[in-house]
Amino acid sequence: MKIIDLHSDTILGMKMKGVEDFENNDFMIDLTKLKSGESYVQALGFFDFKPMSNYDYEKFKENEAFASKMFEKYSDQVVIVKSTSEIKKYEDSGKQMFMLTKEDIGCINGSLDILKAEYDYGFRIMSLTWNFENCVAYGNTTDVPEGETDSAKFPHMNDGLKPFGKEAVEYMNELGIIIDCSHLSDGGFWDLIDICKGPFIASHSNCREVCGHVRNLTDEMIKALADKGGVSGLNFCPEFIDEKNGSTIDGMIRHLQHFLNVGGEDILACGTDSDGIGGPLEIPDFSHMQELIMAMEKAGFTERQIEKFGYKNAMRVFEDVLG
Repeated sequence: MKIIDLHSDTILGMKMKGVEDFENNDFMIDLTKLKSGESYVQALGFFDFKPMSNYDYEKFKENEAFASKMFEKYSDQVVIVKSTSEIKKYEDSGKQMFMLTKEDIGCINGSLDILKAEYDYGFRIMSLTWNFENCVAYGNTTDVPEGETDSAKFPHMNDGLKPFGKEAVEYMNELGIIIDCSHLSDGGFWDLIDICKGPFIASHSNCREVCGHVRNLTDEMIKALADKGGVSGLNFCPEFIDEKNGSTIDGMIRHLQHFLNVGGEDILACGTDSDGIGGPLEIPDFSHMQELIMAMEKAGFTERQIEKFGYKNAMRVFEDVLG
């Protein structure tokens, strides 16, 4: 079963560790693992970590320079896709297709011109926040804000988008950028429901009813996201699967069944969070992806539902937003 994975952090990990081998490395994702796991389109997340960058745009562009070097080095094996027509154009080329994504758009620093420049570079999926407040919104996090007590956790959970955030979302709609609500505050999520003209996604979020982590979606959110035509990518992170038993295939199946029961089969998608997660993982890297597909078959998911999870639902959103 071919797979569209809506989120990974591999590129930043490679840059931080000085790894330039994209064919065979020790990360959860490389070209060999993607081929073995039957990757169709892999989202490459460019993560802007505020404690390192302080949302300096020029510093963020260093990640782009590193990635561009990798793309050039492996140009005979990889291709960047920006639309469904390009996906269809290259699907039989033998090249691994990648879609570029931003995780946290804080580095745009209140500038729609920078947002447009990032679109022009090639980003087609953008999450508004990570765990930190930025110029557009607030993140949901279990981290205690600096200088505050444990009782002050989630002080911005119900806060919505900032005024510039609403302006940015409207512009992203105009450009044709898929907006990603993973990490966004609950209040921000509901603003997206009101503002977005079409579907948006939670690229790597699970079900809060199954695992109570604040990064997961409530049942009300799942229903609203489904009604909007969006999808939620199953996250393989242990803390988001089962805080006691960790990242197991059985735990993943429980989340997928809950998504199905609450939001219907059209919300199902994959967002592994590869190389952004750690701890014991029953699926340790992308080469093992088909083990989850076999588990879905065994659990009673239909062929249609598995195809929708694997790639068809994500492709529908791509077509709706990117064209």
